[in-house]
Amino acid sequence: MAERTAVQIFGPEHAREEQHTWVCTSAPIIEERTGQVLGAITLSGSYRTAHPHTLALVSATAREAAGLLSERHHRELHLLAASVPSPVGRHVLVDAQGWVAHSTGFGVGTRLRLPGTLSPGGAWLPELGAVVAEEVPGGWLLHGGKRASDARLELALAPVPVAVVVQDGQRTEIRLTERHGEILALLVANPAGLDAHGLMERLPGITTTVTVRAELSRLRTRLGGLIESRPYRLGLPAAFRP
Repeated sequence: MAERTAVQIFGPEHAREEQHTWVCTSAPIIEERTGQVLGAITLSGSYRTAHPHTLALVSATAREAAGLLSERHHRELHLLAASVPSPVGRHVLVDAQGWVAHSTGFGVGTRLRLPGTLSPGGAWLPELGAVVAEEVPGGWLLHGGKRASDARLELALAPVPVAVVVQDGQRTEIRLTERHGEILALLVANPAGLDAHGLMERLPGITTTVTVRAELSRLRTRLGGLIESRPYRLGLPAAFRP
């Protein structure tokens, strides 16, 4: 369960001496909805009864259990979609963990990253941008259309780079790589913007504009389109956070 993978322990590999005549084979049951380990399927017995197919057996049983839980979760999403009337305009309906039950007007995957501080009202999500969050039984209804200009960005570089988007008092933290922190710091310090060549000259270890554009593409994905181009610049007020 700690390793989150199937394991097989033979005889003296056990920590306790009285179990040195055993063979134990175990596989974790991991719930797709939450990513949590709920338990494990384990077969234990005499070392003399060890069989090469035991590991495959417990692994298949754990996958079957996880599959049944996944099917139940999908049914719950269908019930959530059926129980909440679809409003007019762009919106996304998700459960409490961010799994998408229904979407109109947004290109989203199967799950959204919901900030732990999400509450009713204006909010900002990396995959959607600025939205209005409405709490519904079993999840959230996220309405599009709110102006991103209502938000602001705060950048902290230590102890690790973190971008914080503040929308209507709600804060969404986005952890960054060191390189993305450096790029974002340059954009905060240069509100008029920088082109790829200007960023390359200021970034240590980068020698081509192709690398700059590739890093900007990944960073723009993380920040939900807050970075504009020609030149590269932030589309909302930004400042460094002490």
